[in-house]
Amino acid sequence: MSLNLVPSVTGYVPNWRLAPDAMYRIDGFDYRLLESDGKAHSFQATAKPYQAISLSQPDFVSKHESGAIEIEPHFLSRQKSYLRSLNKDFRVRDLAPREQERVLFAYLLCQGYELMLGEKQRGVRSEKVNLGKACLSWLLPKVQAELVAAHNENARKGDDLRFSKKLPSSRQFVRDWRKYEVCRTPAAFARLYRGSSTRRKNANPVELHIRRRIQAAYACPKRPTEAALLKRYVGILHRLNRGLKAQGQPLLTAVSRKTFSKGIAELDPFHVTMMREDKKAALARFGTGSGGFGQFRPLERVEFDEWLIDLQTLLVNLAIWKDMTPKERMAVTRTRLWVTVAMDTATRCVLAFKIHAKDPCADTAIEVLELALTDKSRIADYVGAACSYPYSGEINTILPDNGSAFRSTAFLTAANDAGAELLLPQAGTPQARAHLERSFRTFSNQALHWFSGRTFSNVLEKGNANPEKAATVCADQFAKGFYRYMIDQYHHTPHSGLGGETPHDAWMRLTAKYPIRPGPSRDNMRRTFGLEFKRKVNSHGIPFLALPYNSRQLQGHVGETVLFRVNRYDLTKITFWDGRHWIDVDSELPVPDNLTVYELEYAKREFDARFAGNKEMHLDFVADAAAALREIGHASDVAAGISVLADRSSERDRLNRLDRERFGFRMKKLNVTPAEPRRLLDLTRASDADGEIFELPAAYRDSPVLTQPDRYDFKDDVKGKDQAAEPEFDEVQSASHDDDVEIDFE
Repeated sequence: MSLNLVPSVTGYVPNWRLAPDAMYRIDGFDYRLLESDGKAHSFQATAKPYQAISLSQPDFVSKHESGAIEIEPHFLSRQKSYLRSLNKDFRVRDLAPREQERVLFAYLLCQGYELMLGEKQRGVRSEKVNLGKACLSWLLPKVQAELVAAHNENARKGDDLRFSKKLPSSRQFVRDWRKYEVCRTPAAFARLYRGSSTRRKNANPVELHIRRRIQAAYACPKRPTEAALLKRYVGILHRLNRGLKAQGQPLLTAVSRKTFSKGIAELDPFHVTMMREDKKAALARFGTGSGGFGQFRPLERVEFDEWLIDLQTLLVNLAIWKDMTPKERMAVTRTRLWVTVAMDTATRCVLAFKIHAKDPCADTAIEVLELALTDKSRIADYVGAACSYPYSGEINTILPDNGSAFRSTAFLTAANDAGAELLLPQAGTPQARAHLERSFRTFSNQALHWFSGRTFSNVLEKGNANPEKAATVCADQFAKGFYRYMIDQYHHTPHSGLGGETPHDAWMRLTAKYPIRPGPSRDNMRRTFGLEFKRKVNSHGIPFLALPYNSRQLQGHVGETVLFRVNRYDLTKITFWDGRHWIDVDSELPVPDNLTVYELEYAKREFDARFAGNKEMHLDFVADAAAALREIGHASDVAAGISVLADRSSERDRLNRLDRERFGFRMKKLNVTPAEPRRLLDLTRASDADGEIFELPAAYRDSPVLTQPDRYDFKDDVKGKDQAAEPEFDEVQSASHDDDVEIDFE
């Protein structure tokens, strides 16, 4: 196997493509894009005097990474303008849980109607698909049945089924469809009136049973025509009516030819083709073509899927394993790890992946989406990779698996709030994610043969091997090795699906031809993916991990319990919910840039070890500890990001306990400027016996500035007084005095 290893380039500047319909907030001012190329970007202010500025590509990247540039995607687009006109330009995640379910139900109904409309235009579906009442009366229940079946596969008995609520009326659905055509986002359906569903016509159960049996006979190798089946159906009803008439019972009424044909059109087209012709003809008509999906731009189509790794590992950290006795090692749990992967279809680059011991859930899927949108160079540095990991940016379309993690409300709202369009494929169609499904076998063949305890893909391949007994690798050790394989080996190995080109070279070539859009800014990442906590606002604001966060807006909620979000990898700000909007709040202390919660936790441990019994920790000590942590390479924040035993939910609970149990104090700055400056005796202005200064005439001219102002420092007579009562008047004699005699002014 030949490898094309490319060392990491120092100062790599990504080639970004800026969107003309986005709003760019640069240094606190709003700008719109005028012109952009691979070297520089020109902007014009949206407010007077409409000043134009220009930034080079490196300067723009640097400002974006430092948080000085915030990008509001699609702000100037027709979709966002339409949402703002309805006062609905917000994140779906901010809605109540019931409202989220209702909004997503309306959105998925419109998506299902669009899918059937496309099948009709391609000739796959024979019946008419339109917005008429007659069409929607059968189409909406069919779409709802598919949604209920797809989203309730693992539902427990007795639980309420998702998306099984009452359907909207035909008139209401038409209104929803018009909004879907304009903006194609779930936010447009928020707080909409839900009309009653279409009333079904009463049908005789005997007649319905006979009609269904005759219509199902259309899928037959004898290939009967619809006219012949209709004639047979009417003849059966005539014979039954003779007997019913003799008994004095109500007669059966035959449906029209149009209604009878609709029932035949509702049959599964693949089943009908396979029964009337053969399986080969059905696959040729409805199967995926061998040509694949064609060429895509980078990040235009990203596939998400989960894989149960074919390896038995020890569910314990390597450091703990070394300290165990042989008996304790035998009792350690052996398990197979999961990995959730996001792959770019155009370049086959793995944008992000998460190895986890727990079953896939919404938290693992959201964490992979968050990693796919952000820079991952810190992970490459932590695992000691020789190459860089520059694959990230704004995603256009997400095509996930049909697992419950990707169909959860949390992931659907996170993907929508991140600006990506979510396309949920039909169940049982792995060919929709053919590239990622095939890559799992590549990962297994290239990365797992170095470890003992492989389970292989089937029983025949495994043979008589006992993977649980042969397991020798710890979970965290395997995770670091798999990261190293993915960064250094997979991305720099020639790929047959790319014509022998490596995924890294394909990324560099296509991003140079089709520039990608930068990922969300720091503030948007915190609002969309931040961990949520609840705290009571006091006079000092919200203390989190001993860092005080306060603002004028936050002081309006003193005494209330507010919800706020925190980014684990940036503690410079938090974002709280005031009941209508998410508002960013800065820390009252000058927090070091990119200070993470793990660096702060490390600083707390170091402080407790060195200064046991001292409960006040200063920010200067935190900055020094964080700098030392980064210099020695002990990046605990990255270790938590790739930890097998940690995820968003466990980290949220752990940080909540850590904040309440170990950070029960307010952090202070070590070298703080005194609240009251040193008082100097002004000999140039008149005062009375009580020390009150008189106002001087307007024409009065001050004397020249004193050459040695320190010699006239005011000092109270502290003889016989408690000096601790007034610490601001402690010894203020300057070291620059010529003698040690104190100067008193009678």
